[in-house]
Parts: sequence; structure tokens; C-alpha cells
Amino acid sequence: MRTIKTYAGSGTASPSAMPPLRALIVEDNPHVRRLVTLLVQEAGFDVQSVESGDAARLLLEHSGLEVDLVITDLRMPGSSSGIDLALYCQSNFPEMRVLLSSGDTPAQLPDFSRRIDFISKPFSREELTSKISGLFAHPID
Repeated sequence: MRTIKTYAGSGTASPSAMPPLRALIVEDNPHVRRLVTLLVQEAGFDVQSVESGDAARLLLEHSGLEVDLVITDLRMPGSSSGIDLALYCQSNFPEMRVLLSSGDTPAQLPDFSRRIDFISKPFSREELTSKISGLFAHPID
């Protein structure tokens, strides 16, 4: 039996008994997008990635893709910022968690639920996995 990492529960399970959680990485910098994708895959998630908030919204609206976690940059090209995307996810996908990230600490973030958090770039693998774990530590309100 292989131990798999899970943030929605605890313990061990065989990979066939519990499907991995699914993450969507939204980042305009291709190098950062690739690195975050690898880190989140190592944490046990199935991962897809896109380069903008607009692309993420299109994917979520039209593909039928079910996502447990969105990790998004705050500032990206196009009409949807990371905050816009987080608010969209909060309104339309009640089970989804969102982790906002930025190299700049925002002056003020909207009042989000416990399923949305922020992490400053650059971040370590440990900081990222801790933030993800924190998002899944509490049941959805």
C-alpha cells in the first residue's frame, strides 16, 4: 500500500480507493507556472495549468472540469485578476478552495471565506503545502 498525501482527510489509502484532488494553476509567468505545477503534483494533486484568469474562467465555465483547488497569481494579463477569479470561484463553486499568490503584498484583500487564502512569493515547498493543508483543514461553511 502506497501512502498518498491528502489535504481533505488524513491517513493512508490505496490510490485506487481515493482519487487525487484536482488543482488548477493560474499563472502568467511560464517558469513559475511550471514550478508550482510540479510542487502541487508532488503534493498528490492532478494538475492543469493556464496562463490567465480569463483562460481559467473559460475552462471552469465550459469544460466541465471539476477542480478542488485553484492557485492563482493576483496580477495577470486580461480582464480577470486573481481576485476576480477568486470571487468568481467563491460564488460559483462552493466546494472549491483558492490560494492567491503575489510577489507584492496587497494593500487589502476582500473579505473572503476560510476557503480562500494568500501566500507571498517567493514561497518554499513547505510554505505552499502548509497553506494548502490549511485550506482543506476546515469543512466548507
